[in-house]
Amino acid sequence: MGLIYLTIAVAYIAALQTDAVANLFAFVASYPSSTSPWAGILCPVVSLAFFCFAWHGYGALQAYFDNHPKGPWAKYKLHRRDSLSYSQMLPVVLTNQIQLVLGLLAMWYFDCMNRALPLPSAPSFVAHLLGCYAIYEIIFYSSHRILHIPSLYAYHALHHVTKGSVGVSGMYQGHLDYFLTTTVALSMGPIVLGSHVTVMWLFALVGGFNSIHSHGGYCFPFMPSPREHDLHHANSRVNFGTGPLDWLLGTAMDVDSSDSIESKKA
Repeated sequence: MGLIYLTIAVAYIAALQTDAVANLFAFVASYPSSTSPWAGILCPVVSLAFFCFAWHGYGALQAYFDNHPKGPWAKYKLHRRDSLSYSQMLPVVLTNQIQLVLGLLAMWYFDCMNRALPLPSAPSFVAHLLGCYAIYEIIFYSSHRILHIPSLYAYHALHHVTKGSVGVSGMYQGHLDYFLTTTVALSMGPIVLGSHVTVMWLFALVGGFNSIHSHGGYCFPFMPSPREHDLHHANSRVNFGTGPLDWLLGTAMDVDSSDSIESKKA
């Protein structure tokens, strides 16, 4: 995890331990006052706000960087291989993200998550966050690798039209591909573990940033390197997940590997 992600997580968890945040959450979770399953409708709205702030905010910022290639950020750019622009990819991305909106509302309506007070303690929060990440990695790695089977690759091929140099290309996918690798992967952890909604908020925040970062091609200091996923777009036989399962199952390719991408393809 990059230093900036760790800083966000630590600051977020520390804020949850304060009375001011607990009081704010009590208001958000109880609005409107009702016994309806839609009580606390502000909570899913806030969940979407966390994700959209991270994803579209960082995505637009990277698009600005891409459109001004002589800025001080240019030295951090790996390459500019994509032929499709931010604006050309965005319609497909937005139609996919409707799935997240519908999935979140369904999770809320069927009361799949804990939204009670008190807010989770720091140890509980960290345990659930790690659990959600583990479940995400299992589902994302498995579904992603399955979609690389030749007979199923047509469902994933749209994503590989992109070359990992435009941030929003992380969600430039076919609808089934997006459903399996994003909607199911992101939502299943909080559902299975019964995590507190505040866990999902941080998961959405960091996940949104990382989706853009891993496809944008910028090696900024204190952030995870996008090089490993960039290698996946160059060689579709490696780096299917976010790291752990690739190393465990032998599909990891490190940027410092002595084997070239071309030899891996052979």
